[in-house]
Amino acid sequence: MLAGLVRSPSALTPIRNFDGAQARADRVLDAMVETGAITRAQADEARRQPATLRVPPESPPGTNYFVDMVNTDARRLAGTNAADLTVRSTIDLDLQSAAENVIAHMLKAEGRAKRVSQAALIAMAPDGAILAMVGGRDYNDSQFNRAIQAHRQPGSLFKVFVYLTAFQKGFNPEMTMVDRPVAIGDWEPENYSGRFRGEVTLRTAFAHSINSVAVQLGEAVGIKSVIDTAHRLGVQSELPAVPSLALGAGEVTLLDMTRAFATIASNAESVEPYAVRSIQNRGQALFARQKPQLQPASNPAARAAIRDVLGAVVREGTGKAARLNTPSAGKTGTSQEYRNAWFVGFTGDIVVGVWVGNDDNKPMRNVTGGDLPARIWHDFVTQAVARATVARAQPTTNGTGGAPATASAPAAAPPPAASEPNVIRGPAFVLDTGTLEVQGRIVRLYGVEGTRGRPAREFQRYLGRREVVCEPIGDGTEHRCRVDDQDLSRVVLFNGGGRATANAPAEFKASEQPARAARIGEGSEGAENYSRYGERRYYYPPGRHRTWNGCQPGWTVQDGLCKPYRGY
Repeated sequence: MLAGLVRSPSALTPIRNFDGAQARADRVLDAMVETGAITRAQADEARRQPATLRVPPESPPGTNYFVDMVNTDARRLAGTNAADLTVRSTIDLDLQSAAENVIAHMLKAEGRAKRVSQAALIAMAPDGAILAMVGGRDYNDSQFNRAIQAHRQPGSLFKVFVYLTAFQKGFNPEMTMVDRPVAIGDWEPENYSGRFRGEVTLRTAFAHSINSVAVQLGEAVGIKSVIDTAHRLGVQSELPAVPSLALGAGEVTLLDMTRAFATIASNAESVEPYAVRSIQNRGQALFARQKPQLQPASNPAARAAIRDVLGAVVREGTGKAARLNTPSAGKTGTSQEYRNAWFVGFTGDIVVGVWVGNDDNKPMRNVTGGDLPARIWHDFVTQAVARATVARAQPTTNGTGGAPATASAPAAAPPPAASEPNVIRGPAFVLDTGTLEVQGRIVRLYGVEGTRGRPAREFQRYLGRREVVCEPIGDGTEHRCRVDDQDLSRVVLFNGGGRATANAPAEFKASEQPARAARIGEGSEGAENYSRYGERRYYYPPGRHRTWNGCQPGWTVQDGLCKPYRGY
């Protein structure tokens, strides 16, 4: 086969044209017989043992920003000379898919009108494990990772360090200051509203992001102390020691700010973000991360106070758009002339940071942190909280009393042992999204009513050539199938590629809700048209095909009905 590739290596590469490469190999064998290099018997023996193709598992489409980061971390941890590495990462593909979904939907629906072209998101467990990362709108267009590489002004998001510094020095949320005009040299900062409220508590000032109070606090505690607090919580960027830093005049990354909020959420002295759990080289362990042992915060009263005022932002302040039905906290940020907008916050299980803006730093159209970023945060965290709730209601243990799996630390059931006679392993061919052919056997996915067409093609693309492991359940007519640590029934239902059957467990029906929410989110017409016209453009975590109007490809919603789209 290798000799046959010499004439036309691009056209005959077995990765894209395996049949052509095999046919060429047959011609090479015939030529070797004709020239006496081998005998006919040797050629026949070679044909009985043809070359096979082994390709590395494909990264799920859409995870490229995360994979780039993991690649860098793995080389740093394992060394540049190591080869054939197997890296186990922290990514949760369901959450990654949800993050891609929410950002794509929001930018498509409102990006042009609000002059927003880019967004980034990081979801992190309180211990620092990075569960999902969106580094930009489209990796194919730009590989620049805005979640970890872009340094942008955080605006009022930076006030979290000003207030935390003040609380560490004896201030508390019930104390009052006067919201009044402030002048420091030639600098006279203004409030967003253009008005002054007079005497207010620090809780109210923080919740409503009053600039004059933050500047006065910064002057009272000292900007250098604020910088020290920011660095201790994980901000890596250099910060200018100027009064305007209290209002976010420095530049930070989204990873910096999400890490800082994880430190606050976990009540730790510091949190180290990580994306790699373990690395092996041909079965030999090169690296294994131990469960982080977080050092408790040295000033728990100050941490309690900052969590108090962060909660007020969501309950009554600038972050009301992020409010959930479960306790949550966070902070908005908007930089000068609406060039950057942020929302970073947390619940008990997850810490999430969101940034929106433009690569050329052009102003957006009146977009604040309480607008698109808070709504992206809300929609994403709603799905993450739902998953965590299902995980707690349906605990999965390791059979020895292990802890149940949660969204913040997803745990997969161990794959069936290879020695079990009823286990089916191998690459899968998708017949429909609920039916696979594995090693010549038909396998029905447990709890899934499948569909054909584009959803099935996208499902096949997601599976690629990776090994599928299927174990029969019940009477053996259905199987629980996995790829790596992903349950394929949940993958299909989560992305709307099929429907849960009547006998599907509650956790499967809950997995189906995000896809239904995405359809209904466009309005009742979208949900109705989906049921009438059938096929919608689905994708599997985290995918790239994004059609949200509920109609079949090539159709659009007009006057509440699906009609052929005749424009470009």
